[in-house]
Amino acid sequence: MTLKATMLSDAQLKLAGFVELTPVIPLRAGEHRRAIWAKTALRDLVAGKITPESGFPCLEFDLFVGRYCKGYIVSATRDQKKKSDFKWLQGHDQVWVVALRNPRPGWRIFGRFAGKNRFVALGVFIRGDLGNLDNYSIEASKIPLEWDALFPNVPAHEGAAFQDYLGEPVRDDDE
Repeated sequence: MTLKATMLSDAQLKLAGFVELTPVIPLRAGEHRRAIWAKTALRDLVAGKITPESGFPCLEFDLFVGRYCKGYIVSATRDQKKKSDFKWLQGHDQVWVVALRNPRPGWRIFGRFAGKNRFVALGVFIRGDLGNLDNYSIEASKIPLEWDALFPNVPAHEGAAFQDYLGEPVRDDDE
């Protein structure tokens, strides 16, 4: 009989090669409320170390990371056409996208939540490279497979409302 773990730990994420993204302006004691975990390649991309022509480092991304990690308001939607910070992709098993409009031409970071306030980035794409919604959907369908390969028998976090994933405060752009 195989038991499923209830939540992915920070130690498991580190063991799988993930690092925690931190805001450019350091967090003060008690400010840290949320976490973004990413492979070192994504950290290096957003720091401008891999591909300088990507437009990173980027003030908009740094501000997003700061707002999210410090527990400030973020926006969320289930509607593909709305311009929210987070999109909960319907028709895909617990797949979320962080939608960055800058640096141009825009970026999408696909991932899942390891727990409330704990986003795990699993894929990053230039928005234009994703093309139409069919291609977007194909990439989204790969995320649960990658999760299962990295974290066998550890389910992604599940909830019913945006607050179950993002905590408070969150602006529901579907209302």
